[in-house]
Amino acid sequence: MHDSGLRSKLLFLLSFLIILAALAYRRPDAFMDPQFHAEEGKYFFADAYHEGACSVFNTLNGYYHLLPRLIMVFIEDLAIPYAFLPAVYFASVLLLYFLILGFIRNKLPFSVPGKFFAGTCIFLLPLGHEILLNMTNIQWFTALVIFLVFFGKESERKWKSFLESGFLLLACLTGPFSLLMLPLISIRLFFEWRDQELSRWRFFNFLILLVSASLTAFSLYAYGSVSRTDDLTVAGEFGALRYIFYQFSYPLMIGWIYASPAALFIPGSIIASGLFFVFFYRCLKHKKSFASWLCAFSLLFTVVTLLSYKEDPGALSPQYVAIRNFFLPSVFLCWALISVYHTARTFSFVSLILCSWFFLQTILFIGPSSFMDMSWKSHVKRINNFKHDTVMIPVNPPGWFIELDHEKMWKNKGSASKDPEKIIK
Repeated sequence: MHDSGLRSKLLFLLSFLIILAALAYRRPDAFMDPQFHAEEGKYFFADAYHEGACSVFNTLNGYYHLLPRLIMVFIEDLAIPYAFLPAVYFASVLLLYFLILGFIRNKLPFSVPGKFFAGTCIFLLPLGHEILLNMTNIQWFTALVIFLVFFGKESERKWKSFLESGFLLLACLTGPFSLLMLPLISIRLFFEWRDQELSRWRFFNFLILLVSASLTAFSLYAYGSVSRTDDLTVAGEFGALRYIFYQFSYPLMIGWIYASPAALFIPGSIIASGLFFVFFYRCLKHKKSFASWLCAFSLLFTVVTLLSYKEDPGALSPQYVAIRNFFLPSVFLCWALISVYHTARTFSFVSLILCSWFFLQTILFIGPSSFMDMSWKSHVKRINNFKHDTVMIPVNPPGWFIELDHEKMWKNKGSASKDPEKIIK
C-alpha cells in the first residue's frame, strides 16, 4: 500500500512536469513574457478596475465567469503593480492546472497508470495554443471538475468534501457547462436514489449544480442566444458530417485533413460514428457504467457544438479557434477508453505510444506558437498617469483592446478610490 501511494505521487509529479514541458514548448511567450489574452484584459481586468468586487457576477456571452473574475479582483486588490498583473494571473492558471490534475488523481476510479495517462492526455491532445495558458478558456478544464464531483469517487473526509463543494460552486458558475451537464447528472443521481446509494454530500452538491444551472439558464435567456456565429451564414456543405470527421481525425493532425474531399470525409465520418456507437453499445452491454457515462458526455458535447454552430458548421475546423470545441468530447472519449482498458497488461505501453504520438503531432503539425508582443509594460505608465480621458490598451488577439475610464472607476469604487495609493500602482 505504501509503495502504491508513493508510486502514485511520483507519477503525479512526473505528469505535471511533462505537462509543464509541453506547455512551455507550445507557448514559450507565456512563460517568458505573460500578457493578458482576449477577455482576460478586455473584460475581466477592465471590469475589476472599474467596479471592483461588484464585477465578479458580471456575465459575458450570456453566462458567468466567476472563477477568473474572482481571481482578477483578488490580485487587483493586492496592490500588485500593474506591470506584473498578467504574470500573477498566468501563475494562477498554472495553479489551477495543478489543482485540476490533483482532482483527477483523487477522483477517477482508475489504476495508478490509468490516472497518470488520464491527467496527462488532456494537455497532450494536439490542440492549438488558444485554449492553453490563459484564464479566458479555463472553463473547458473546470467542466471536468463538475463531471468528477458526480461521477468520481466521493471524499471520505468531511473537510475535503467542503473544499470539493466550494470548488464545484466556482466551476458551475464558470462557463455554461453546469446547465449542459445537468440532464445527464440528474439521470445518474436518480439511479443512485432508486438504488438507495445517493449520499447526503452528493445531494448537497446537486443542489449547488441545480442553482448554478438555473442562474445560467436565466442569464442565457436574458442574453437571447446560444449561437456561436455572429451572422446568419449558409451552412457548409455536409457541415455536420465534416465536423464529425474532424472530431475523430484532429488528434492525428494530418495536414490534409482540413482540405479533405467529400469522398473521404463523408464515409470517414460515418465509419468513425459507427465505431463510436459500437464502443458505446459494448460498454452498456458489459455494464461498464463509468465508460458508458463518459461516452454519453462525449456525445452530448458533440451535439451541443453542432447546435451552437448550426448556422455555419463549416467554421468548426481543427485549424481555427473553434478547435476548443473538440476538447471536451475528445477528453471524455479518451477517458472512456482508459476506463475500459486501464487494467490490461499492455495498457501502459499502448498509452505511452499514443501520448508520444500526440506530442509528436503537436511538434510536427502545430509547433511552438506565440502571441504578438503588445508591450504591456510600456502601457502601464498610461494606466497610472491618466486622469480624465479614456485609455485604450491593445491585447491579444490583434484587434482587441482594454478600455479604461478613470472617471467611471472613481464613480463606481466611491471613497475607496480616493486614496491614490490604492489605485495607482
